[in-house]
Amino acid sequence: MDYFDNNESSSVSYLNSIQGIQFDGHSYALYDPNFKINDSFTINFQIKTFANNGLILWIEDPLPESSFTIEIQNRQLIARAVVNGQPYSVRTDFTKNRLCDGVWHCIQIRLEGSLLSMKVDKRHYSKSELRVHTIDLRGPLFIGGYSEKYSPTYLSVRTNYFLNGNIRNLKINEKQIDWLAPRSTTVKREFYNLSTKIMPSKNNRSFSNSPTLNKRTLHYHISLPYTVILMLVGAVLGGFYQYELIKRFTFIADLTPVQILSIFLPILIFESAFSCDPHIFIKCLGQILTLAIL
Repeated sequence: MDYFDNNESSSVSYLNSIQGIQFDGHSYALYDPNFKINDSFTINFQIKTFANNGLILWIEDPLPESSFTIEIQNRQLIARAVVNGQPYSVRTDFTKNRLCDGVWHCIQIRLEGSLLSMKVDKRHYSKSELRVHTIDLRGPLFIGGYSEKYSPTYLSVRTNYFLNGNIRNLKINEKQIDWLAPRSTTVKREFYNLSTKIMPSKNNRSFSNSPTLNKRTLHYHISLPYTVILMLVGAVLGGFYQYELIKRFTFIADLTPVQILSIFLPILIFESAFSCDPHIFIKCLGQILTLAIL
């Protein structure tokens, strides 16, 4: 068991059963300091976030090199298992920002021997690794991030960000986790901030240490659409159009409307077609053809 000195208050927000627990991108939860995965592991939860990257769950056993990770990377949800140094993973294939849209999404992930399966809302994903037969993993189970005392390998954790979002209805191995009343559970759930001081561990198992705190980039969200920002930048540049230095970069303003359509319209149509969801396109094909013909 790791020993911590909680001199500062945690920045994990206890909301309610509807909003769940809110992680601010700088905190983590230690679910169990000695969690075991023997052949099978199941987790169910709901998540709501706007962040494009973030660690949701991580457990690692350095001897042998085994781990299990759930993370958001580049707006895609990834579940990754490493068994005796052999990695295999499943990931979503969303074409747009379907996951990090601030809406609750239902997640179910199951690890059973060589089979790793994931269900995100109504979409199913699975991966089988024939070289994996049995799983015997033991270590601290972190949610939302991890203590700076541990240094995950790139093989297990790819994102550099902690979770910035909400989690609710968490079930681990079909057992409901009551985040709002951690004292009533059999294992004490503890929440810490990255600035919490770390005391020497009495755990006999050796883990690689991280000597310094990881520096994390702060993200500032601007509520204005990028098209409005582009218009404002263009208006500012247009005010200095009479200067020769600015004219070198604004020569496109001399193009005719026909030239602009010929250059940019094919690119815009291709981008829209490339990022279009095929299921929605087929469903709306009748309306699309009607508008195109009329």
